Amino acid sequence: MRPALLLFSAAVGLVLLIACVNVANLLLARLSDRAAEIAVRASLGASRLRLLRQLLTENLVLALAGGIAGVAVAWFCDRLLLIAAPVTIGRFGSDAPNWHIFLFAVSISLCAGLLFGVLPALRITRSEAGSSRPASLSRRVTTRRNRRRLSSALIVVETALSLMLLAAAGLLLRSFINLERLNPGFNHDHLATFETTLPNAKYSDPAALQRFIDSTQQQILRIPGVQSAGSVTTLPTQPTLNFPFTIVGMSNLSPGQASGESDYLLVSADYFRSIAGELQQ
Repeated sequence: MRPALLLFSAAVGLVLLIACVNVANLLLARLSDRAAEIAVRASLGASRLRLLRQLLTENLVLALAGGIAGVAVAWFCDRLLLIAAPVTIGRFGSDAPNWHIFLFAVSISLCAGLLFGVLPALRITRSEAGSSRPASLSRRVTTRRNRRRLSSALIVVETALSLMLLAAAGLLLRSFINLERLNPGFNHDHLATFETTLPNAKYSDPAALQRFIDSTQQQILRIPGVQSAGSVTTLPTQPTLNFPFTIVGMSNLSPGQASGESDYLLVSADYFRSIAGELQQ
C-alpha cells in the first residue's frame, strides 16, 4: 500500500498548499480592510514589530483552530474507513487517538499559518507604518498597486496548484477506469469469497485441514443458489506463497543464477470451475 499512500499524501499536500494560498489571499484582503485601524495604531505609537506580532498571533489562532477541526474530521473519517473497508486492506489506524499524528497535524497547521500569514502581515504593516507619516499621493497609489500585484500573484499560484491537482486527479481516475476494464482472467460476476485463518495447534495435521476444507465446501454447496465451491490458499491479486529452489546440474552458473523463488497456490478440485464462471446463470 506504500505507493498508493504516497500518491494520496502528495495530493493532500497540494490541497494544503491551495488552501494556504487561498487563506493568504483572504488575509491580505481582510488586512486591506483593516488598513485604517492599523494606521491609527501606528500613529498612536505602535511599532511595526508590535503590529506584526498582533497579526501573526491572530493568524496562528486561526491556523490552530483549523488544524484541530481537521484532526477531528480525519478521526471521524478514519472510523468510517475502518468500518467500511475490506479486511484485505488492513487497519490503517487504531481505536485510540494517535497523539503523534495529532502533534504532527497541529505543527503543520502552525507552520502553515506562520508561513502564509507573515507575507500579508509584513506587506500591510510596512505600508501602513509608512503611511502614518506624511506621504505623497504617489506613494499611496504605489502601495495599493503593490497589494494588487501580491493578490494577483497569489491567485496565479493558487490556479496553478489547482490545475496540477486537477490533472493528477484526472490521471488517477483514468487509471481506475482502465483497471476496471482490465480482464483479470476470471469472471467475478455472481462470485462470493471469504477468508478464514485456522489455528495451527488444531490444524497442524494436513489431514485435519483437508477434512475441514471438504466439510466447509459441502456445507456451502447446500446453500440455495450455490452451484460450485472451491478453495485456494490466497485469492487472485493477493500475495502468494513462495518457496526457494535450486537448479540441479547447473554447475556452470553462479549460485545466484542457479537458485531462485517460485510462487505457488494450493487449490481444490472445483476451484477453476468456480472461478471461470462456466456455470448456468
